[in-house]
Amino acid sequence: MKNNRTEAMFSLVERWRQSGQSKKAFCRDHDLKAPTFSYWVGRKNKANHQGEGFLPVDVSDYQAGQVELIYPNGVKLRLPGGDARLITALIKSF
Repeated sequence: MKNNRTEAMFSLVERWRQSGQSKKAFCRDHDLKAPTFSYWVGRKNKANHQGEGFLPVDVSDYQAGQVELIYPNGVKLRLPGGDARLITALIKSF
């Protein structure tokens, strides 16, 4: 069962998806902190895809030459470059 905060944030995530705005612009327009909103986007993705394997990857805020991995426990890794073998190994290590 979802609480009121979860329902409100999931509703905002859906509004963002339908808006066509970048996360950054949507957060600015709705006075949201981008890291907090990204957390809720991840929660909504997980809720929508429970047990389905891989989750969709949001590349709207992609910056060339930088990769960020966010593990389910909240650990974030920011890596320069795009070494596919290293990224694959880090994903599989969790």
